[in-house]
Parts: sequence; C-alpha cells; structure tokens
Amino acid sequence: MPRRAITLSLCLLAAAAGQASAVEFTGVGGPIPDGPPSGGDRVCDASTQGPPLVVEFVVSGMTTMLHHVGLRITFAPAHTFVGDLHARLFAPADAAVASIFGDTGLGLLGDDGSDAAGQYQFADDGPLDWWGAAATVSDSEAVAAGFYRATMDGSATASSLDATFGALQPAQVNGVWRLEITDDCEFDTGAVAFAALVLNASLPVDLQSFEVD
Repeated sequence: MPRRAITLSLCLLAAAAGQASAVEFTGVGGPIPDGPPSGGDRVCDASTQGPPLVVEFVVSGMTTMLHHVGLRITFAPAHTFVGDLHARLFAPADAAVASIFGDTGLGLLGDDGSDAAGQYQFADDGPLDWWGAAATVSDSEAVAAGFYRATMDGSATASSLDATFGALQPAQVNGVWRLEITDDCEFDTGAVAFAALVLNASLPVDLQSFEVD
C-alpha cells in the first residue's frame, strides 16, 4: 500500500476511535409474546397488540449531546408475518420515543405477510426502504437483511431517529433505554436473538473499502 494511503488510513482509524462518546450498548432479547386471540368481530391491528418484548440497553458514560442514533436487531428464530409487529425505541424516562417500524405494508388487504429473519440495522443514513423490501418478497419469505431507514408506525414515511433523540442532554441520554416489540395477532411467533443501540457513530462502518492512489 502506498505510504500516503497508509497514513490516511491511520488518520481515519484514529478519528473513528476518538469520536466523542461513540459506543454500542447491547441488550438481552427473547421470544416476542404472541398477540391476543382473534375471533368474532376482532380485527388484528395496532389496537389489539399483545404484551411487549422489552429489550433494555443500559447507557452510561455519555458526556455529549447525541448526533446519531442507530439500532441493530437480529430476529432468530424468524418471526412470521412481519406486518403484525411494532417496534419502538424509548429514551430513559420516556424522554423521547421513536417508531422503528410497525404495521408494515398496511393496506386494504391487511399487513405484509413476510418474515422477519436475520439482522436488520436502522438509522437515518440507512440506504434501504423497509416497506419496499417487504413488498418485494412473497408471504413466508424473509425480508432481506440489511441497513434500513426506520419508518413511522403504520406508514412507509421515514421516522428520524436523529431528530427524535438529538435534543437530549447527556443527563437524559444516560440511563436505561428500551426497545419494545409487540405482536398484533396470535399464531405468528419468533424471537429477538440480539439487539444493540449504537450512539454517536454511523453504522455499519467499513474503512477497508477506502482507497487512495
């Protein structure tokens, strides 16, 4: 590698390592509780969600205001019928809350029947469209793993995590964040195997793709 490339790569690595309060906090996942029984005139929708799976992230040591928020969620085993799921991220003491996704694909014929399987990353700079990705696969096929923008609950409109949490002061950032995932209907199950909250750092980061002549 040319010396200029080595020097610049080292500078980039140092900058990344020294970025103020850039850190990842992991949380313990688990099975997503099944939604309530259907039947009679009851319709499976956001008004009939079951109890949430709560994934907690214990944040400490943050000394600056937030400028970037990201989230990683790994579904394993897969959760069938992703359209039944609602995912929300809460700051400590509910100082702010943002939708990650919910009622994906909502329309006249119901929600999207694709599966949530594998790892999904969500942040404002995510290049992928969550609703679009769900629409491109058939029912019972998994939405492709990737780096997505969060969306509003019941809408394909982007949900800005940076705008929602960016005004929080350090005292509001430190504490217990929580990811809550609920299910609308019975019979569709799955679990979160891993989740991580990433603060003040873009994700994913890949410095190895950077080249200098």
